[in-house]
Formats: sequence, C-alpha cells, structure tokens
Amino acid sequence: MTVRNRKGSSKRVIVLLVIGIVIVLSITGAVFAKYMAERLETDDAVSGNFYFSSDTLKKTTNEKDANNWVDGITFKLYNYEVSNPALVSDNDIEYSVILPSGWEVDSVIDDNGNTVAKVGEVYKISGSPEKKYHTVTIKPTDPEIVNVSNPLSVKVRTKTPYVTELSTDFTLIGSPLPDYKIENNSTYVLVTVYTNLYEGNVTVNWTNKFLPNNADPIMSGWVDVNTATLIASKNHTYELIFFKTTAENYSKALEKGTKTIQIGD
Repeated sequence: MTVRNRKGSSKRVIVLLVIGIVIVLSITGAVFAKYMAERLETDDAVSGNFYFSSDTLKKTTNEKDANNWVDGITFKLYNYEVSNPALVSDNDIEYSVILPSGWEVDSVIDDNGNTVAKVGEVYKISGSPEKKYHTVTIKPTDPEIVNVSNPLSVKVRTKTPYVTELSTDFTLIGSPLPDYKIENNSTYVLVTVYTNLYEGNVTVNWTNKFLPNNADPIMSGWVDVNTATLIASKNHTYELIFFKTTAENYSKALEKGTKTIQIGD
C-alpha cells in the first residue's frame, strides 16, 4: 500500500512539473511576442520618416546609357521620394558612393551650391523637414584605360538612419581614344580621324611616299618633316589629304583606339 502511494505521488510531481514548464514557456512566449510587436511598431514608426531616392539610381535592377562620360557622370540624391515629394526625411542621411577601380567622386554639391565635404568615406544630407538634395559627379581617373565594353556599376549605400542601397549599371557610350582610316585615291590618300571623346594631341607620321596638303590650315606648318601633331577636339572628324609621290595604292582599314596615325609602311 505504501509503495503505491509513493508511485502515485511521483506521477503527480511529474505532471505538476510539466504543467509548470508549459506555463513558463507560455508566459515567456507572450512576453517575447509583445516585445517584438512593440519593436516592429517602433521601427515602422522611425523608418516611416526615412526616404532616400535618386533621379538615376534605383533600388531595383537599373541600366542607363552614359554619353560624354569622360567629362563625368552626374546624378542627384534626394532626402525624399521622387515619386511622392511630400514624403520627406527629417533625419540626417549618411551615405557612401561605391565605385569600381579607376573611378572616383569628383564632387558633391548640395542644393545651395556648396561643396559637401566627405568625412572618412561618408557624405551627409542634414536632416530637415524641407526637401534637400546632393548632386554627385563621378569621373574616371584615366579615361584612356577605361574598358567601355564593361558596364560601370555605381552604388550608393546609406549608413544612417537605416541601411539601403541604390544602384545603376551605366553603359559607356563612345571611345576615349581616336579612330582613323585611310582611303586610296588616284593622286592622294584621305586620312579620316574620328576623335570620339578624346581631346588632346594626336601624332601623325608619314613616309617619304606622301606629302601633306599644306593648303589645309591644319597642315600648313607640316613642311620638310615626316611627323606632326594634330591638336584634336572632342567629338570631331578630321579629313587630312596626303599627296602620293608614287603610283602605289595605299589604304588602311579602320584602326581603333590610338593616338598615333601611321601613313605608309
């Protein structure tokens, strides 16, 4: 009889222990759920005042052509939603501009025309109930080594008050270096130079089988020499005539990406 009481007593203890554990877990779960709900409500309230957008960069996959990129690519960053300008952030927005190797931030100007100084790697749009924006210009450190066949990936990532990212893949339109071709005619060859986005000196070399047309103002000083410098302007086409001193035909297919023109072998 005594043994049975002990067994029954042990079972009651186990049951009470299980019930106790269930109650504790229920209370803990309820407290945690309440905490998370309050936290989410707080986060939603704060992030509801955080707006960050751009005229060019987007939160989703985005592509855009960039013309005259040698002179720089410019985009704006706003402390409000472009699609709904009434939604304005009144918090400070700190952000960094992320660029691939060979590119750098040339300038950041605020809506009052003042240069924005970078602190470390971060720029800041000061919190305000008014709409504000920054104008960011990026440039290649050396245009001549930029591979235009690869898209330029530009990202802007906020640091405070929340982390978000805007980006764009720019397709670079135009070559940073000149192209040229040579066409044969009966008494002369025509050298056509396409400067593209290049601006500067182009070296022109020729053999004794050719004489520059000194009646052309560009070549008027190319006398008794076999090399000269063409001072090229951007987005120009130059046509240079060289008279042949022999009856040999001479031509050259389009040669791309060079600052040196060779006429004759």
